[in-house]
Amino acid sequence: MGANFQTMTLPGTTSRDEVTRTFSKVQDRDRSQNDSQYAGGFGMCSGLILTDYNFHIRRTAEAYLVGRSQKWDHALAVKYDTSEGQNWLIGAWCAERPRAPVVASEI
Repeated sequence: MGANFQTMTLPGTTSRDEVTRTFSKVQDRDRSQNDSQYAGGFGMCSGLILTDYNFHIRRTAEAYLVGRSQKWDHALAVKYDTSEGQNWLIGAWCAERPRAPVVASEI
């Protein structure tokens, strides 16, 4: 099955504990909305690892996350600079959502 890279952003002023709590809530919501851990979103991640890395721009931060993340593994979080300060960027490789089966009568 394929994979897609998903990200979410939080303000850089968010504490590390709050980043972890927020991500956990996002996972819970994903699992409940999609009725399965194999739903194609952050609910499939085995957790979150907050790093101490800080990047000057989002593009570089995202490139780092894309290269370091593994499907079915933990999501990773880094910070990147913005014109207003910093943001957290969380990213993970997630399995593609399962496609609906094709019904012969619909063809």
